[in-house]
Amino acid sequence: MRVPFGLKNNKIYHVQDVPNGLNCGCVCPNCHHPLIAKNQGQYKCAHFSHHSGTECSDYQVMSYLHRYAQQLIESTKYIVLPEFSFTPEVILLDNSMLKGKTIFKPTRKVNLDLVQNEYVWQRYRIDSFATLKSRELFIEITVTHENDEEKVEAIQAADKPAIEIILSDLHNNIQLFSDEEIKKSVFNPNNVKWIHHPRAMNEVNAELNKLKEEQIKKNKLIKAQLDADERKKLIETKRKELRLENRDKAKLRYREELKEELDWLSNVNASWIKAYELQKRELKPYFLNWVNLDECRELIGFPVKGDWIFESCCEHWQALLITRLFQFDVNEGINANTLKKFIEKHAQLNPNMRRLNIAQYKAKEKSVKNGSTKNWKGAWYLDWEENKK
Repeated sequence: MRVPFGLKNNKIYHVQDVPNGLNCGCVCPNCHHPLIAKNQGQYKCAHFSHHSGTECSDYQVMSYLHRYAQQLIESTKYIVLPEFSFTPEVILLDNSMLKGKTIFKPTRKVNLDLVQNEYVWQRYRIDSFATLKSRELFIEITVTHENDEEKVEAIQAADKPAIEIILSDLHNNIQLFSDEEIKKSVFNPNNVKWIHHPRAMNEVNAELNKLKEEQIKKNKLIKAQLDADERKKLIETKRKELRLENRDKAKLRYREELKEELDWLSNVNASWIKAYELQKRELKPYFLNWVNLDECRELIGFPVKGDWIFESCCEHWQALLITRLFQFDVNEGINANTLKKFIEKHAQLNPNMRRLNIAQYKAKEKSVKNGSTKNWKGAWYLDWEENKK
């Protein structure tokens, strides 16, 4: 494998930071055998190789990349802080969101007075500890593994300013990155995030406290409105229950008043209608005195669904209708309602059906009078089968 880092004077060096060949003075940080630097351009990619010609199987590139990043910060004594942006928010009783002022701190480069690597703090090891104008900064460097969650929580609980430099874009990549590319990654603010920003978080908490005060006020108003809506809903529910109760009582009353007609209706079926039609054919309604069946013979006798409700058979009432149509004057108004009333007057409805129809009209009128806006297609006090008949 190609080796990008060597060890000299207990420091990690990138191959491009040392002289070419054995003059590099580096050994393998893993096996400590001498290395040869191949960085003069004739090679496709600058790298170290073992002087012995053997390869080191346990060479940990990412571990040495981590140490190299630490040394970069220690030697340059500066760091680029990432931006901080946070908008505090709270949820109100109606599940709406109340947002506060966004706390924003821009990215900036800061010079460090002191950098100490592998700094021991409490029971944790901090990758780099820096001071700047008497202020402290913890610097964590992530290459392969995420930061220890307990360490992060301890830093935040202690209110220590801390950042994390994430070099995962250099991890598991077969490319050997140049020293410049590594430096760009270390000092790229897009690769850095805040673990804890005490000053910014103080502003966030102050803004959050304001939000909570406003939340209390708004929640009181929302609760009052919700309570009012709930009371209104409860009243409407009780009104609906009362309407249903009154409707059920009225239904029982109507059905009791129409018991005889409803008993008759329950017996109406196909066989009953057939027998009723045969019975009507034996009758001679009075209008046949002025209606000539023979003159209408070719135009009558056609089955019409539901015409059993008439007291005369289909040939008779159809002949009556045709005769009336021929009697209309061209200047006389004619419409379906006029013809309907004419047929009902002379052919007449079955007495029970007529009483049921009258009761239905009266029930509709009463419903409208009581404020109902429902357009009933049948009688509300009848079941589906009864309305169908």
